[in-house]
Amino acid sequence: MALTPEGERLQRHLFEVAQRSQDQFLGCLTFDERATLSDLLRRVLAAGDRASEDPASGDPAP
Repeated sequence: MALTPEGERLQRHLFEVAQRSQDQFLGCLTFDERATLSDLLRRVLAAGDRASEDPASGDPAP
């Protein structure tokens, strides 16, 4: 499966829009703070994925 040339242009445009939005939203954070936030959010999402696979486990994410 591949994008058409128009689809590729749209993808680039949407990436730029998302990047500007993210920069505006997270502009108050330093680079290191953004990296920390990203790491924490990945951990929360991973824990949620594990919990949805085995909700009875109740084990906290490492």
